Amino acid sequence: MLLNLEITPELKLEGYARELERAIQDLRKKSGLTVGDTVDIYYNTQEDDLVNALLNLVDRRKVGAETITQSLEIEADNEVQFELDNKAIWFGIVFKLNFVICFYFKALG
Repeated sequence: MLLNLEITPELKLEGYARELERAIQDLRKKSGLTVGDTVDIYYNTQEDDLVNALLNLVDRRKVGAETITQSLEIEADNEVQFELDNKAIWFGIVFKLNFVICFYFKALG
């Protein structure tokens, strides 16, 4: 029985996507967000493979993202910068307001 230990470019990208999802979830948790809260995610990096993983492999529903956009000039509600394989990336999240409108009707009688 042989076990292939080669890390292909596709596997590398999937690993990046999992780490990016984890970082976004950590940032959401530190921000006090709950499962139903949605955010816009802004990022900045010079690394094409991180951008590819972020835009094509990160599950937007899983991280509660309405949009994922590259931006240098955004005032984020919370942010983090970290490295994956010596590749730097910055994330900022902007909270989306989720409105629940309740109506109260008083019975006339």
